[in-house]
Amino acid sequence: MKKHGHISLLSMLAGVVLAVSPAISFANLLFEDNFATDDLSKHNAYFRWRASGAITSPGEGASVIDQVSGPSGSPVNAVRFQYKALNSDLSGGGSYWIAELRFHLTSSLNEQRTQNGVSSTAYPEVWVSYWLRVPDNYAHGPVDPSNNKGFVTLWKNEYMGPVGAAIDWWRTGSSGSRIGAWAKENGVEQGNRDMPTFVRADHRVDSSGQAYAILPSERGQWVHVAVGAKISTNSTSRNGFIQIYKNGEKVVAWENLNNWNSDPSLQGFDRGYLFGWANSGYSADTTFYLTGFKFATSAAGAGVGSVSAPAVVSPPAAPVLRVN
Repeated sequence: MKKHGHISLLSMLAGVVLAVSPAISFANLLFEDNFATDDLSKHNAYFRWRASGAITSPGEGASVIDQVSGPSGSPVNAVRFQYKALNSDLSGGGSYWIAELRFHLTSSLNEQRTQNGVSSTAYPEVWVSYWLRVPDNYAHGPVDPSNNKGFVTLWKNEYMGPVGAAIDWWRTGSSGSRIGAWAKENGVEQGNRDMPTFVRADHRVDSSGQAYAILPSERGQWVHVAVGAKISTNSTSRNGFIQIYKNGEKVVAWENLNNWNSDPSLQGFDRGYLFGWANSGYSADTTFYLTGFKFATSAAGAGVGSVSAPAVVSPPAAPVLRVN
């Protein structure tokens, strides 16, 4: 049978995600975007960008796409995440509650859903990856609570419900950021976890079990980031995880999780956002750039083992349906 990339024609016609089940065989790479359309209009049956409202017309978000020098030195289109410097009114969110890019995970081109609408789509394992340009002046902000929304936040139906997964950055010494994961176990609130089960040596905060989110050496650099989140198979298994890779190598992970929930409407992932708002803010204007985005259902599909710079930007073209 003829195949299209990693997805066979049979699986494309049958639909990929109708329920959470260990028997389902998921394809690898389901969507990718280098923002060559100059907007957020690119989509397919499995993914669409969205800021708010119904998702019948993808790409309504107000995110800014700039052309910048990319990881290989060639120009690329990238989403700008700009956080303005804190002003004198530290209680007002206007100066730093900004910069969030939402998305929906879907199972067909005609699936319709509001931002908070209930969905039957459910991915038990999600991987997102992208190239991130870390600001030259990156320094964690001074305001408490000190958390900043980080690499990705995922959930299904109920925001940060029983199987939600959030990667936050928290202030640590020397204006640095340590990384934390928000997750429940078997439906029980566990709060923010700042002690990963795995930390690569160069990401360890002193002699503690905490991990840095951004290394000093990464300031001013393009870093390939991949985050994987998996729901445990059943109520007794402990094969759920949240894993973070940089430049193809695992640096931080929360593993052996039992994050199963008995409510099928809250099981799996169907939406999320990159970065986010309601942040502690930054002392100076702080701008990230993101390009070469991928959504997949495996680490290999997200390109973890074969990191390469994103393609050079070509002239904008009309959105097309692609099955990778």
